[in-house]
Amino acid sequence: MLRPAMLVCPLVKSIPNIKCDYFGIDAGAYVLASHKIMMEISIGDFDSLTDDKYALIEKYSIKMNKLNPIKDKSDLEEGVELAINMGYDKIYIVGATGGRLDHQYANFQILKNITKAKIIFVDEKNRIEMMNKGSYEIAKSIYKYISIFAIDDSVVSLEGFKYPLKYRPLTSKDIYTLSNEIIGNIGKLTVHQGHIIVIQAND
Repeated sequence: MLRPAMLVCPLVKSIPNIKCDYFGIDAGAYVLASHKIMMEISIGDFDSLTDDKYALIEKYSIKMNKLNPIKDKSDLEEGVELAINMGYDKIYIVGATGGRLDHQYANFQILKNITKAKIIFVDEKNRIEMMNKGSYEIAKSIYKYISIFAIDDSVVSLEGFKYPLKYRPLTSKDIYTLSNEIIGNIGKLTVHQGHIIVIQAND
């Protein structure tokens, strides 16, 4: 069974301590190489990197996939598709949030559109993932707040939360599920219908 893949993007500030296989996305590959972390593959057009940085990426990449700068897909989208084709069904993405809003919006479309793997965005203050129909136990962690937003017409229940819900319909327009909190050690989220985005966050 494959370990999770971690796709490291250019905005990364710290690399989470998760047992995984690393993929370097464009300048994120240089961050991994500078930490002497071997990558399964590095992906990107690398057009903003110096020759020395490019050479270091080559040294710490089992394989490189150099993309044409003129393309229809983002480097991250290419990386996610490649990881899925390699058999990874759980993918952490770090260093993809906190920058340009257009890039961030595009990245969240990946979160919504990919169904063949579990996609989790992680940064210093947030953990963002999509959840489908089912029941989930969420352990209280470093993140204080939990917000849920419906992608389509959904029905959810929350137990063990400061603001519980029971079979509550949610639409993509609803934002009243912002900033909830787990009151014990574990909160239970049940998605009875639809698809939701769960954001765990700190100030």
